[in-house]
Amino acid sequence: MSELPNDPIDELIQRAHNNARGAPPSFKGRLRARMAAEATVWKQTRALYIKLVVAVAAVLVVALAVGMNVELFLPNRSNPAAPPPPQARDDQPAPVNVPAVQPEPGPQPEPRQSDDSIDKPTPGPQPEPAQPDDIVDEPAPEPRQPDDTVEKPKPKQPEPDAEPEPRQPDDTVDTSKPKQPEGTKAEPESETRIAVATLIGTAPRVQLCYGVQDWREPEPNEVLYSGVQLKAGRSAVDIMLAGGAYARFDGELRLERVSDTYTFVLSDDTLYVDNLSLGTPVHTVAHGFKAEMVDGAGLFYSIRNGQEVACLAGEISLQGETLTAATVRKATERGVSEPRAWKGDRFLRDLPARVLVREDFDVPPPGGMYDEGERLEDGIAIMDKAPRYIAFRHNPTFEVLPGTVLRVRLRTTNVSRLELELFALNEIELLKKNPEVMFKQILTPETNGEWFEIVLPIEEIPDNKDAEHFLQHGDLLRNFKLHYVGDKLELDFVEFVRVQE
Repeated sequence: MSELPNDPIDELIQRAHNNARGAPPSFKGRLRARMAAEATVWKQTRALYIKLVVAVAAVLVVALAVGMNVELFLPNRSNPAAPPPPQARDDQPAPVNVPAVQPEPGPQPEPRQSDDSIDKPTPGPQPEPAQPDDIVDEPAPEPRQPDDTVEKPKPKQPEPDAEPEPRQPDDTVDTSKPKQPEGTKAEPESETRIAVATLIGTAPRVQLCYGVQDWREPEPNEVLYSGVQLKAGRSAVDIMLAGGAYARFDGELRLERVSDTYTFVLSDDTLYVDNLSLGTPVHTVAHGFKAEMVDGAGLFYSIRNGQEVACLAGEISLQGETLTAATVRKATERGVSEPRAWKGDRFLRDLPARVLVREDFDVPPPGGMYDEGERLEDGIAIMDKAPRYIAFRHNPTFEVLPGTVLRVRLRTTNVSRLELELFALNEIELLKKNPEVMFKQILTPETNGEWFEIVLPIEEIPDNKDAEHFLQHGDLLRNFKLHYVGDKLELDFVEFVRVQE
């Protein structure tokens, strides 16, 4: 109210305020106009102060954000001991100059505050109370101007310029880190978790490795996993596949397993595989030529620009062409050759026998004992009373393969005669009683009171009713039964093995 000109109406206002008598009636109009003008000035002044405070706060927030961004864009300042990052930024002057000039936003709000302070008296010289309606309309656009001026410097700030520039060297640093090859090394480790085989015996100087690892000698009883690379030493190496198949190799190869299929990738030399009656698919690859065997035994040779295969039993497919037993074919760029007769290979000399069935009598056989008075004691099957035989059943049957041999370790006491009986089901018909054929062999103990072994090729055991009929490949044996004439019979083990001739 001190900003308004002196007027005798002040005295009248004072009197009216004090309810003094004697104020003329015409005073009401002047009093209302005076009060309206003062109210308008007060509202304008208060609105201006509020907008000024908001503008100053906005400037401070912008300055604080700029300061924080400058620190984020210069993370290497916290690590002064690392020389490579500052050198890389010296080579790029653009990001270096930007943080150097960035402290300017600090003083920038100061001149803005001075501008705002200059704007403060602008509502002061608008004292025209005569037209209160115009006064209310005019200050509306005026306070918007400082709002616009506060918003304009936001895009002018160096934030968008500084963001992409320091991020580029950060990205280049990430790509240069040699972490990806470490991840690729871990992939074969996950693949090698699939067991594929175990080594048989101790082959001299055999070596193995996985992926890019160094060659090393295997540990005792070490399990081999998919992706293993094997290199033979001075002699061939024998392995047993997880599916039960037997293999021998010389040279160098890689063994992989996908589901139930085993794949040998031959680098050189020779491989022998026997998976008869197992149904375990085995593939071999040499120089891009592939052979497949599901039920058979064969030799696989890595030759110059091709692969040669000899089928010893069952069937083998070479590049889609079939090989039968005792035939040899070769696959090269010219195609698959015609089959020719196989003449043998010294590579199979001293080949370990493939165990088909073995009973140690530590526990009853899977098919069960006959339970006719025999007993199992400390891994020994013992019979010393009538009906004087030891017998057990197969679970459910045992298939005779080419080269099957029966081995029995036994001890007799006052025994003069042994009779081996094997019952076979040659023809199986559903819903009918299948006839059994008994194959019988009479033996004489080598000695009494001492342990000895019987080794007998299955194919030499004749039919009990037809001496010209012998067991052959494909026959199904139901049981093993050994009679004796004497006091006591003891069996240490009974096993059926396959021997490759």
